[in-house]
Amino acid sequence: MNVNIIRQPDGSSQDLLRTNYFCQINSSEKDLDVVLEMEATGWKRKAVCKRYVLVIDVSGSMDSVAGGQTLMQRMKTFARLFINKAATYSWLGIVAFSNDAHVVLRLTQMNKQGKEKATRAVQTLRTEGLTNISAGLFLALDLIKDRSHSRDSIILFTDGAANCGITEAGPLITEYREKSQEGGQSCVPLSAITVEGYLPGLLYEISYHLGSDAFYWVNVQTDFEADMMIPQIIREATFITDITVVATALRKVEIKLDTGNQVTTTTFIHSLPNRIKKNLLFRLQLPEDYKKLDGNIILSLDISFIDGKLSPRSFTDSVQLCVKSMQEAAIEYGVSEHEPEELQKYRESMIAYVSSKNEVDASWVSIRESISKVFEERCKKEVAKCFNGIRINYIENGDKASAVEELLTSQRFIERMMDNSTRCLDENDIYREQLTDKSNVYLKHLQHAQMTIENAHDQSFNTKLWGAFAAMGSSFEKEMPTANGVFSSDLKQPFMHPIIENKLGNVRRTLKGKRQRKIPFLKGYNVIISEKLKGKKVGEDQLQLASFISNLGARPVSSATTFRSYGPQNANVLMVCSQSDFERQSQLFLDAIKNKVPVVSEKYLHDCVAAEKALKRRKYLLKC
Repeated sequence: MNVNIIRQPDGSSQDLLRTNYFCQINSSEKDLDVVLEMEATGWKRKAVCKRYVLVIDVSGSMDSVAGGQTLMQRMKTFARLFINKAATYSWLGIVAFSNDAHVVLRLTQMNKQGKEKATRAVQTLRTEGLTNISAGLFLALDLIKDRSHSRDSIILFTDGAANCGITEAGPLITEYREKSQEGGQSCVPLSAITVEGYLPGLLYEISYHLGSDAFYWVNVQTDFEADMMIPQIIREATFITDITVVATALRKVEIKLDTGNQVTTTTFIHSLPNRIKKNLLFRLQLPEDYKKLDGNIILSLDISFIDGKLSPRSFTDSVQLCVKSMQEAAIEYGVSEHEPEELQKYRESMIAYVSSKNEVDASWVSIRESISKVFEERCKKEVAKCFNGIRINYIENGDKASAVEELLTSQRFIERMMDNSTRCLDENDIYREQLTDKSNVYLKHLQHAQMTIENAHDQSFNTKLWGAFAAMGSSFEKEMPTANGVFSSDLKQPFMHPIIENKLGNVRRTLKGKRQRKIPFLKGYNVIISEKLKGKKVGEDQLQLASFISNLGARPVSSATTFRSYGPQNANVLMVCSQSDFERQSQLFLDAIKNKVPVVSEKYLHDCVAAEKALKRRKYLLKC
């Protein structure tokens, strides 16, 4: 049994958005799995300009230290990276939000002068107040409300939950969409980025419903400023957006959905980067007498999108039911003659093929390719469902045992799928080997998730894992990469396309080079480190604080009593003290005070690093 695809021509729309269909029928359950594979080609030449708005949290909590610097300092590093990497034809705006929101930079073209202006604007960011995410997003939409001939996107970063403004996802999503439409767009795509330490439910929901990116949950112990560049890399490779796929089942065939069987279903995809494939799995329930539908169209797909010049495009694909078994193809290919009777009989119940444009390919190679594709998509769906189910049902409640059982259930599902998919293949078949490799990758991701849950501390179980599972689940569901440090370091990110990976590697090298070139602005300083700070590790490389200070040009010394050249006129002597050592008036603190050594808070070092110079100490001094 085969499915033919009948495509209705409509200019060159099919050349801009290529589609292939991989089909497999389970005769015993009368199910037809159809995987629609889409690949955008778009235009790189004469494409419209891109406009970005960075929406940055400047609430008081952004002063918290993460990886040796405050979050605000690291946000400034990211913003400078974004500016540096922005294409000269693109435009950038920056909005900051706390209790309310304000414009830091109006839309500015990223030519040389524009980049200089944007860099100066970033340096003005200061922390204050609460977290009003909705105010930041709505002001960003106002910035791009003037609908010029451009393609727009918003990138949001926050370190905590919204505690003023609209604090529930549903109303925020509704108003965001309404304001997008006021500006002439169906929905301005949103990328949402956050850190650990809380349950980012609101942020995940708006990310899921308002964009096609994965959810970005960054690990503060990594160079997450580079990971925050993924949305820009993706947008620069995107020339096709607003993809709508309306699938309609015909002749008593139904589309199987989680909510029940339907005749029609609609899928909206905000954007699709060039050369990065997007797959949609349709599970069709065939009627009892489905064989009588041989030669009839059973599924119609109306596909529309916006091209690189913002022109609407559309075309129609149709799926037609035909009859041909896998065993017939095996006989035609000459691989069936000496194979076991049981294998031949099983193949008679198997139907699989690849269909593209007006042709159906039921050759032996394409049949196995389709079996592999359907297997892969069903495994992706299972892993996404597992991760999302664990996040919703168990992590919030701290139920480790049930979470692990859910993971084991998904592992067993993939193992069964593997057995069923390889059963029709010879032991030496190359596709059998490929299927085995794919299933092992999915199983390893599930096993990594299991280890993460089992090793998590009970007191931080939900805040440590909720965001990680949201990021992993959304990555599998949307087939897009997420931040580094979420998946196992021993495994390649499942959807980190080589195009994105190569550009992200360049960003990481740029970031590392900037950090290595830091000016030794504390050269000639002698620095005492308080007791609680001596073992602390800071910075991207997780150096001991003494080594970190040495890299800035200073000389760490043990105490004020062992170094004799201190005096009130010696401006190059200071002590860096933790808040706890200050409050308990530790011995090193008292020795420094007795020897008239200025004592500064830990924040002094972080702010010096951000400013790349030795700052005045007055506002950082700690006194008895």
